[in-house]
Amino acid sequence: MTVNKHDPIARYRAKHAVGDPWRIEPKPDRAFNQAVVIPAIAERGNLPAVLESLARQSASECARTLAIVVVNQREDHDEEITRNNAETLDYLRENAKAFPFALGTIDAASPGLRLPIKQGVGLARRIGMDAALAHLDLDGAIPPLILSLDADAPVSPRYLEAVRAAFGNERRMAAVLGYDHPKDGPEGDAIIEYEAFLKSHVEGLRFAGSPYAFHTIGSTTVCTAEAYALADGMPQRQAGEDFYFLQKLAKVVPVKTIDEVLVYPAARTSWRVPFGTGARITTRLEPGAGPVMAYAPSSYRVLRDWLRAMLDTPNADAATLMHHAAAIDPALPAFLDQTAFPATWTRWRQTPLPPEKAAARIHTWFDAIKTLKLLHHLRDHGHEMIKAREWRLGE
Repeated sequence: MTVNKHDPIARYRAKHAVGDPWRIEPKPDRAFNQAVVIPAIAERGNLPAVLESLARQSASECARTLAIVVVNQREDHDEEITRNNAETLDYLRENAKAFPFALGTIDAASPGLRLPIKQGVGLARRIGMDAALAHLDLDGAIPPLILSLDADAPVSPRYLEAVRAAFGNERRMAAVLGYDHPKDGPEGDAIIEYEAFLKSHVEGLRFAGSPYAFHTIGSTTVCTAEAYALADGMPQRQAGEDFYFLQKLAKVVPVKTIDEVLVYPAARTSWRVPFGTGARITTRLEPGAGPVMAYAPSSYRVLRDWLRAMLDTPNADAATLMHHAAAIDPALPAFLDQTAFPATWTRWRQTPLPPEKAAARIHTWFDAIKTLKLLHHLRDHGHEMIKAREWRLGE
């Protein structure tokens, strides 16, 4: 098959897309303007409410939407998960025509179709998103969208309408949506603290001038089909796939924040991933657990000053910048040595770029994961974390 090297979607599908043995059933018989991809593992109790919330979208949005539920499990999951997934598959097959949008199911839970051991939600999302590419109207006037949702995250009646309005005719863009976890029940206080942590981190990154100043919640992520392909698809990770996916997107397209609350993720304990909302809530509710903590505001000031140093003095040599780093914070040079910054900067100076491209190169290298590692390094060297509920950036 000849692939047009100038068509990122065709190139991605030819080289990277996940295919066999997973297929959508029933096979869609037309193309759609948007696909909502929902991984589900043992979610028979929660999934119907999410699909019903999608059904409350406007008639025009429903008519151009394909929802894909990827029912998944690994070979090492227990009998209770197997039973629940079988019931979920039965429910989806029985209700395949019951909704005003097209509903497709991908079985990644039955014998012979299960995910490999050590795989999880990242692969499940990728299976659904890669499958969606084959059923989107890639040649239409409206840029096709891929929306990432979760099986425990109902959406606002304006979910699809607001997303479409924000994207307009942009073909290379991504976004994160406003969210609100339910605050009732025994998890209420824990989720309030966790949301305070999430918001403090985004505010701190925005203050520092980081291009990664957005929350990373899988059920709030949207991108165009072209952006998805340019980012080489969803990372196949057991957890943190949303963080790494958004990092990849931010390196190739703008990531916009749509502030309107459009998604209502569950505030529940969960065994599904080793970290993230469910794991944080589980830990917070353990007997004797302390409050949810946030990174010190002072650590974001260090980040701000360091980003400015790199951006404002692109012609300085590595030694000069390392000296500047020491003046910003005594702990910073050790971190930069660990990341091989001096050698990287010296190499860059051999191939100077115009200011805009130089800034992009800096932010691509000093990405979201390096930023997080710096915050951890500073946490361990004098910038102690504080209670998330008490976090204030100040001056």
